[in-house]
Amino acid sequence: MFCTHCGKELSEGASFCSACGAPTGIRAEQPAQPQPAQPLAPQATPYYVPPQPSPKPALPANSFGIAGFIIAMASLFGAGIIPIVPIVGLVFSIIGMAKRKEYSLNGFALAGIIINAISFFVWLLVLIAYGFAFAYYWEQTIVFAAPLLF
Repeated sequence: MFCTHCGKELSEGASFCSACGAPTGIRAEQPAQPQPAQPLAPQATPYYVPPQPSPKPALPANSFGIAGFIIAMASLFGAGIIPIVPIVGLVFSIIGMAKRKEYSLNGFALAGIIINAISFFVWLLVLIAYGFAFAYYWEQTIVFAAPLLF
């Protein structure tokens, strides 16, 4: 391409003639103007989050301990007159305490042991009292009935 004003040869993509300085009419590619920087969203200040302990799996309920506790409550409310009830409750509660690491709700087993033991000892005291009363009654019967027999 040549300059229209002076006729000199122009370099490729020149906007002005290098000899006379006349404009060539070719627009030079303008470099892309940089976009203004977009402000970043404000970030939260980082803070320390302590590691959380992994949750323990839920354990099943201690059915032996609960059964021992229920039997203990029954023995307190009148079923204790049958001597086997507190003994069975003690057995269930002791089994529940032996397996306390495998189950939850272990307080029932301990309460069952305590209440059944108390109920059993009360039963023993009642049995001893009945024994003395029966022996006294038997003795009085023999004393009064002996003259009738002979």
